[in-house]
Amino acid sequence: MAEALRFAFERPTAFDEKAVEKFMTPVVRPALREVGDLTDYHHEALEAAFTAILERHGLKTKDLAQALRVAICGRPVSPGIYDTLMLVGRDEVVARLQRWL
Repeated sequence: MAEALRFAFERPTAFDEKAVEKFMTPVVRPALREVGDLTDYHHEALEAAFTAILERHGLKTKDLAQALRVAICGRPVSPGIYDTLMLVGRDEVVARLQRWL
């Protein structure tokens, strides 16, 4: 259990290469940039913002959520994406996304 939540306390130092190749695509990067601009990290606000971002970029939830998991956790597995973002916190999410933008 502790290993599964390591991402909440430490930035990843390694990234799942297959997940990077599969999810960190040029199509998803502009949406990642918009996630980095979000300021309200309450569940309802994140859900509404995701809906708008997905519509603007023609993406599905899994496309953006998996890319975010890779950027934030180093792998495509985490708790629910809104919970993951809230747990890590806005400043740290922004810092972790910088590598991918």
